[in-house]
Amino acid sequence: MWSVYIGVDENATFTLNEGRIVNDYQTMTVESGGKFVMNGGTIAYYDCEGGGGVKMRENSDFVMNGGEIVAECQAPDPDVEYNVAAVTLAGKNAKFTMDGGKIDVPYGMGVAAFGETEVIINDGEIDAYTMAISGNGVTDPSHPNYGGKAKITVNGGKLTSASDVAIYAPSAEGKTIINGGEITGKTGIEIRAGELEVRGGTITATGAPNTSTGNGNGTTSDGVAIAISQHNTKQNIKVTVCSGKMTGYLPLGEANPQGNDNSDISKITLIIGEACGDEPEFISTNTENGADVIKIENFDIINKFVKGGRYSHKVPADFIADGYTEPNDKDEGGMYYVTRPHDINIAAATNGTVTASDDSALKGDEIELTITPADGYEIDAITVKDADGAAITVTNKKFVMPAKDVTVTVAFKKIPEEQPTTPTIPETPETPATDGENAENPDTYDDIAVWFVTMGASIAGLGAVIVMKKF
Repeated sequence: MWSVYIGVDENATFTLNEGRIVNDYQTMTVESGGKFVMNGGTIAYYDCEGGGGVKMRENSDFVMNGGEIVAECQAPDPDVEYNVAAVTLAGKNAKFTMDGGKIDVPYGMGVAAFGETEVIINDGEIDAYTMAISGNGVTDPSHPNYGGKAKITVNGGKLTSASDVAIYAPSAEGKTIINGGEITGKTGIEIRAGELEVRGGTITATGAPNTSTGNGNGTTSDGVAIAISQHNTKQNIKVTVCSGKMTGYLPLGEANPQGNDNSDISKITLIIGEACGDEPEFISTNTENGADVIKIENFDIINKFVKGGRYSHKVPADFIADGYTEPNDKDEGGMYYVTRPHDINIAAATNGTVTASDDSALKGDEIELTITPADGYEIDAITVKDADGAAITVTNKKFVMPAKDVTVTVAFKKIPEEQPTTPTIPETPETPATDGENAENPDTYDDIAVWFVTMGASIAGLGAVIVMKKF
């Protein structure tokens, strides 16, 4: 079998539509300023300890629309941890966009983003043995991978790790944004530095039970959908979860396996709920009574961060932000929920008044509107919208409060004036015609009844009364 290496030079574009490219070591390098577009075909590599599939240099661009990148390791050693990636971003401003296709790595990583690079997953599949995506960086300023500013955005697709964390985020100034997609690993996402925003998608941990082990150069957790574990570099961490579905033995957990002191742990900021939209869901697969949906090791420092959400088990009161309800009740889906009273705003009305049964209410409360039109007016339309502009159903002047502020708008219209009806006057009957003398002299009729019509108009002028009298 032939082995081929391809290098995409500066300002050049290489497009692969079909065929198979194989190399024992590194199969392809996209040099600085180069671009690689993969629409089909296969890229394969055999060396899973030091080679890899596609390596990207500074300012390079790789767009994957289809095809497959696969690690075909020869005689893999089960005791060796393979950390070679199918796609490696190893230069400032390198960018990888996945719109389709598959990365299949039974030994090693899917995508490794070093330094100030960017990974965008819109569709497709990454199936890796270790991390599906890893962001990282080095501390040597002279190194091309210096710094930790890797940006990872997942809008769709399917990311899976068989034995490790699906997305590993240790970059000090990195940012990971999850808008959609399916993310599955022994741990779903582990953040050790930088920023994480979860705005959608599903994040699933397959490990059980949840564990945390100190590691200065890699992952630390198992069995956690979203794991927060500050690195021994003691960087800032900010996690915002406002939507999506987190499932695992422990859906959300913070641990301190490095033993960092309280002043370092205080650099961690955690927000769950209303910060950016819909309610997130946290589901524990632990069937024991009193299972945790959220577990915070340093709860004396990290607390009062829950501002909404739905939970398979109750959330400890210490985690719930001031002004929010403890989840003592379940909603229609059988989930505990955390909420706060939300404002009911009444828009200024013309030609009528509008009031609500409450000024504020909790999610699920029924609100009744009292609407009084001014004289000569009636209700034209009733509109209730939440803070995001979504319409709320109104039935018989009642609606169910969502987990957001609402605005009530009522429009009135003038009642049409009743118009007078013009009376209809029947025509006078024609005099019957007869033969002979009587026809010329109606005064001599003997057998013909003569009808006279007497009309009386009503005093109001709004109608007429027709009186017919027979003589």
